[in-house]
Amino acid sequence: MALTATDTAMIAVEAGAWQPLPKPLGARQAVFAIGDVHGFAEHLAALQGFVRQRIVAAYDPSQVTMLWLGDYIDRGPNPLVALDMVRKGLELEGLREVPLCGNHEQFMIDFLDAPDDSEGLLASWLVNGGWDTVKAILPGLRPERPHALAKALRDAVGQQRLAFLRSLTLQHREGGYVFAHAGINPKRALDDQQRDDLIWIRRPFLTPESWPHDVVVVHGHTPGPPRVLSHRIGLDSGVFYSKQLTALELCPEGLRFITASAPGSLPLDEDW
Repeated sequence: MALTATDTAMIAVEAGAWQPLPKPLGARQAVFAIGDVHGFAEHLAALQGFVRQRIVAAYDPSQVTMLWLGDYIDRGPNPLVALDMVRKGLELEGLREVPLCGNHEQFMIDFLDAPDDSEGLLASWLVNGGWDTVKAILPGLRPERPHALAKALRDAVGQQRLAFLRSLTLQHREGGYVFAHAGINPKRALDDQQRDDLIWIRRPFLTPESWPHDVVVVHGHTPGPPRVLSHRIGLDSGVFYSKQLTALELCPEGLRFITASAPGSLPLDEDW
């Protein structure tokens, strides 16, 4: 199902004020990152349109990197549409595009790969937003038999999307910045991070006692107002309840947040 102009007409996109970079960017002209989409494809369409226009107007696309921070599915109404939009990308020649894996993609992959052994996993996935995805993909189907549900989901999702999900990377580095869905474990070296660290971690990453790494981590996973701290930049603006989806623009001169908002959205300058 494709989005129509009506779907995105009420989504407003606004770029915030420029802020100083906490770390040098490196060789790229710019890096963009989009936070947790959670099936809100209309927000993603509006935000991707803004970012695409910004890249064309201000940069050489071959010198720009575009990242998605994971959690494309679950909680929202259009998981496959959102997934397809990320899979398709911005369609700019030369643009480097890096989609990351979130814990919600890993939930689905793990269940589809081992449904006979994963009744507990299925229950955990469904209660954490997976049920919204199942209802959207397979309306009317009850998840009573894990194996039957896994087969129906595999058939409905299709081999191309499943291959894309399995191809998602866990982290990416640009200059003084590391991009990961949830964050990194400050007790491990950068090249020794584990999958669960990168897609699940909160503490001790969010408020570490000390920070041993010479990088700033750009991450999603933990909802809240977008913020820049000395060791991390959080981009998960909780679109499934705030009705706002946030992107980050990094360039040598500074950084700023770009937010796509629906009517009635919550203000992002307050803690929830």
